[in-house]
Amino acid sequence: THGSYYIFTVNTEGAEKAAVRSYRIGAPNDVLFNMFNVGDGVETSWRGYQYSGGQTYAYSFAILRDGRWSQWSDFIEITVQ
Repeated sequence: THGSYYIFTVNTEGAEKAAVRSYRIGAPNDVLFNMFNVGDGVETSWRGYQYSGGQTYAYSFAILRDGRWSQWSDFIEITVQ
């Protein structure tokens, strides 16, 4: 089985939490959603992993700052080797 790790760096300055949503290209109805804690710095890294080689996944991020969620970022596509 092949798989890939990849790291996204999210601008989380002043944020309380961040969220990621993702799906496999070809299966847009199977959206996964996770919230994660952010550090005290300007940026927070989030590490993803996918098992299925040859598949493409799309990721989008949002942050919670001052009790309000930002808009979702544009989706970023990653193809697993």
